[in-house]
Amino acid sequence: MSINVAGVQMDIAFADVEANLEKVHQRLKETVAANADLTGFPECTTTGYCYNSFEEAFAYAEDIGGNSVARVCEMCADLNTSTVFGFLERDDDRKIYNSV
Repeated sequence: MSINVAGVQMDIAFADVEANLEKVHQRLKETVAANADLTGFPECTTTGYCYNSFEEAFAYAEDIGGNSVARVCEMCADLNTSTVFGFLERDDDRKIYNSV
């Protein structure tokens, strides 16, 4: 069994989750059309990085069941594909992780 993997390099709109999710959706459609089974995206795909403070970054971080993860899961289900993408994950102890 073979798996076709695509890597996406894209400009990430800093702190604009909605714009980034739209880009993810478009790129997933493109990679699926090119027969990719798995598409990899950059770190912090949904939010960008280089925030000026912890509080600024924490405002964009979400838990694993957050909106961005749920939406990307829906995109993948609709397109019958898989992806790995980076996002800022937060936990109940007010910690932030650069997760994938």
